[in-house]
Amino acid sequence: MTHALSWAVGTLIGIVLGLAHALATLLWRAVGRLANYPAALVSTRTSAALTAGPQVQRHPPSAAASRTQRLALGTLWGAKKLLLEVERGRLMDRSAVEERLLRVAPSPLSLPRWILGGQLFVEALYPRLHAALAAMVNAARDRALEAEIVRVVSEIDAEISQGSHAEALAAAQLDLLRQAAGSRHSTWRPADDGITCIVLPPDAHGTPSQELDDLLLTDAGLYVVEVKGWKHIEPDGGHRTTDGSLLPPAHRQSAGKVKRLQALLGPSVPVHSVVVLPNLCPAAVPLELDTRYLTGAADLGLMLRQHIQARARKDGAPIDFAEVRHALLAKMDRRPDAKIHHMLWLAENFPGDGTNRVRDLYSRLQELRSQQGLIQPPAVAVRPTGVVLASAVPFAVAIAASRWIT
Repeated sequence: MTHALSWAVGTLIGIVLGLAHALATLLWRAVGRLANYPAALVSTRTSAALTAGPQVQRHPPSAAASRTQRLALGTLWGAKKLLLEVERGRLMDRSAVEERLLRVAPSPLSLPRWILGGQLFVEALYPRLHAALAAMVNAARDRALEAEIVRVVSEIDAEISQGSHAEALAAAQLDLLRQAAGSRHSTWRPADDGITCIVLPPDAHGTPSQELDDLLLTDAGLYVVEVKGWKHIEPDGGHRTTDGSLLPPAHRQSAGKVKRLQALLGPSVPVHSVVVLPNLCPAAVPLELDTRYLTGAADLGLMLRQHIQARARKDGAPIDFAEVRHALLAKMDRRPDAKIHHMLWLAENFPGDGTNRVRDLYSRLQELRSQQGLIQPPAVAVRPTGVVLASAVPFAVAIAASRWIT
């Protein structure tokens, strides 16, 4: 009987030691992979930055946590929940993530881990597990921030590109007109210098920020092009919206811009105002409107011919294209996000003008960009109390089991 009990106790101890060894091996492998995680992440970021430049970077799937790494993180209290919230974009604020990281500690809720001695390895490896968790949270947070930035930027683009289809049609008609003019008549558009959004910023004299749909410089003068994508127009040049409100005549919307450019260029350069309606056929334009309201390249060509011939009859001095171009470019806001700044100015000075959403989206974008960067949580140390308890429990369980068996 004594021999059988000794054999049973020895077998039980062997099983316990074997399970403890297997658990320790699994944890060490997981922690080894986690220890290499920050270095691999830095390498991924560096290569992506070199190949893609300033574009938004997306981490490859290999940067995500593997099953083994998640198994090791399961030994930390609150680690999995924290990582899941960050990955899903629910938690991106820097201070909130840092606070949650500080609360992560070895989990005491696994009874088998206490009995088999696995808790001792968890306590001993706690600093390395915590550092690996911080690296994984940083990577997940970086990806979530980038995805949110892409979403906000796309919404901003959608807001500021309203009406761009009509402007593109008008630009194509202007290009047809320039091709017809050929080399006999000089022409210039801001797009020739890479400016796709024409914004005249506010000045010290109280002149407001103004956006111009297009400009066309010809031998007959400078044309301020107001583009409207309307599919119907009122006899006074206005437009009735779907909710019944009446917009003011289109040519009045460019009156301030014409006056500003006339003051800039002087009397030697005539400044004309034209309204291009690319979505209307000529017969749909009310007869009460003057010839400033044009629908296509044919109307534009006829108007330009009349102005060139009238200027020739008056013996007007030739226009210095280089001087006018330089004066115009000097007054334009040439920043890539000039239109956004224009709409922010409108939102600040005319809050009810439909630009508040762009302002809110831009504020959100600035907030997200300020959150970018690695989180550096304080280093944690091995907990002596946890190590003592994790060491004592397996021995106490083994002693109690042997006494119960005997």
